Amino acid sequence: MELLNDLDLEYGDFVYHCEVCWVSRGNMLIRFYELRDEVKQFMDMKGTPVKELSDTKWLCDLAFMVDITKYLSELNVKLQGPNQLLSTLLSNVK
Repeated sequence: MELLNDLDLEYGDFVYHCEVCWVSRGNMLIRFYELRDEVKQFMDMKGTPVKELSDTKWLCDLAFMVDITKYLSELNVKLQGPNQLLSTLLSNVK
Protein backbone atom coordinates (compact mmCIF):
# COMPACT_ATOMS: atom_id res chain seq x y z
CA MET A 1 0.00 0.00 0.00
CA GLU A 2 2.89 2.34 0.74
CA LEU A 3 4.17 1.92 -2.82
CA LEU A 4 0.80 2.97 -4.25
CA ASN A 5 0.71 6.01 -2.00
CA ASP A 6 4.24 6.97 -3.09
CA LEU A 7 3.33 6.54 -6.75
CA ASP A 8 0.19 8.62 -6.29
CA LEU A 9 2.21 11.45 -4.80
CA GLU A 10 4.82 11.30 -7.53
CA TYR A 11 2.48 10.82 -10.50
CA GLY A 12 -0.81 12.21 -9.18
CA ASP A 13 -0.96 14.85 -11.86
CA PHE A 14 -0.81 12.20 -14.60
CA VAL A 15 -4.45 11.21 -14.03
CA TYR A 16 -5.46 14.85 -14.26
CA HIS A 17 -3.44 15.23 -17.47
CA CYS A 18 -5.18 12.20 -19.02
CA GLU A 19 -8.57 13.58 -18.00
CA VAL A 20 -7.83 16.94 -19.58
CA CYS A 21 -6.63 15.27 -22.80
CA TRP A 22 -9.79 13.14 -23.01
CA VAL A 23 -12.08 16.12 -22.48
CA SER A 24 -10.08 18.26 -24.91
CA ARG A 25 -10.30 15.63 -27.64
CA GLY A 26 -14.04 15.31 -27.18
CA ASN A 27 -14.51 19.07 -27.27
CA MET A 28 -12.30 19.37 -30.34
CA LEU A 29 -14.35 16.73 -32.16
CA ILE A 30 -17.61 18.49 -31.28
CA ARG A 31 -16.19 21.82 -32.44
CA PHE A 32 -14.97 20.31 -35.73
CA TYR A 33 -18.43 18.85 -36.36
CA GLU A 34 -20.04 22.21 -35.66
CA LEU A 35 -17.65 23.91 -38.11
CA ARG A 36 -17.68 21.21 -40.81
CA ASP A 37 -19.34 23.50 -43.39
CA GLU A 38 -16.81 26.26 -42.75
CA VAL A 39 -13.92 23.76 -42.92
CA LYS A 40 -15.27 22.42 -46.22
CA GLN A 41 -15.61 25.93 -47.61
CA PHE A 42 -12.07 26.85 -46.49
CA MET A 43 -10.53 23.69 -47.96
CA ASP A 44 -12.39 24.22 -51.25
CA MET A 45 -11.19 27.82 -51.36
CA LYS A 46 -7.58 26.65 -50.84
CA GLY A 47 -7.93 24.20 -53.76
CA THR A 48 -7.69 21.10 -51.56
CA PRO A 49 -11.24 19.76 -51.35
CA VAL A 50 -11.94 17.07 -48.77
CA LYS A 51 -14.35 14.62 -50.39
CA GLU A 52 -15.48 13.21 -47.01
CA LEU A 53 -17.03 16.55 -46.10
CA SER A 54 -19.46 16.08 -49.01
CA ASP A 55 -20.18 12.40 -48.29
CA THR A 56 -23.45 12.08 -46.34
CA LYS A 57 -22.60 8.57 -45.08
CA TRP A 58 -19.25 9.78 -43.75
CA LEU A 59 -20.93 12.78 -42.12
CA CYS A 60 -23.49 10.48 -40.46
CA ASP A 61 -20.63 8.34 -39.13
CA LEU A 62 -18.90 11.47 -37.87
CA ALA A 63 -22.09 12.64 -36.11
CA PHE A 64 -22.42 9.21 -34.48
CA MET A 65 -18.79 9.34 -33.32
CA VAL A 66 -19.33 12.84 -31.89
CA ASP A 67 -22.36 11.63 -29.91
CA ILE A 68 -20.63 8.50 -28.61
CA THR A 69 -17.54 10.48 -27.63
CA LYS A 70 -19.71 12.98 -25.77
CA TYR A 71 -21.46 10.22 -23.80
CA LEU A 72 -18.17 8.46 -23.04
CA SER A 73 -16.67 11.72 -21.84
CA GLU A 74 -19.62 12.29 -19.52
CA LEU A 75 -19.34 8.71 -18.24
CA ASN A 76 -15.62 9.19 -17.68
CA VAL A 77 -16.31 12.17 -15.42
CA LYS A 78 -19.03 10.28 -13.49
CA LEU A 79 -16.72 7.33 -12.82
CA GLN A 80 -13.94 9.44 -11.36
CA GLY A 81 -13.54 10.59 -7.81
CA PRO A 82 -12.85 9.01 -4.47
CA ASN A 83 -15.27 7.20 -2.16
CA GLN A 84 -17.80 6.12 -4.77
CA LEU A 85 -19.96 3.10 -4.13
CA LEU A 86 -19.75 0.20 -6.56
CA SER A 87 -23.53 0.30 -7.01
CA THR A 88 -23.34 3.95 -8.10
CA LEU A 89 -20.55 3.20 -10.55
CA LEU A 90 -22.50 0.27 -12.03
CA SER A 91 -25.60 2.43 -12.28
CA ASN A 92 -23.63 5.05 -14.22
CA VAL A 93 -22.31 2.42 -16.64
CA LYS A 94 -25.78 0.97 -17.22
